[in-house]
Amino acid sequence: MDVEFNAAGFLKNPDDWNEDVMRFIAEREGIELTDEIIDYVTSARHYYQENAVVPPLREFSKMHGGDRKGSHLNKLFHGGPMKKIAMLGGLPQPTGCV
Repeated sequence: MDVEFNAAGFLKNPDDWNEDVMRFIAEREGIELTDEIIDYVTSARHYYQENAVVPPLREFSKMHGGDRKGSHLNKLFHGGPMKKIAMLGGLPQPTGCV
């Protein structure tokens, strides 16, 4: 893979992102790319393009019909869902509640 990652595993240059990069990251992180996960990644990328920030977990969960604490997302991603969604989507490392 001819892209650079920072020490935390996020793309150094978000413009390098494409679906092949997403697949590479998923494999590296041991994440099975289901349609549901790809939908979350796509949604987070759209949110980022409109707001220039990775969506907060509570807001993102509510956008997708979940509860405020993101329990479905936490179960799906085994904790830290926004960090993993952002990583898969080539977005910056989120801060705050992830």
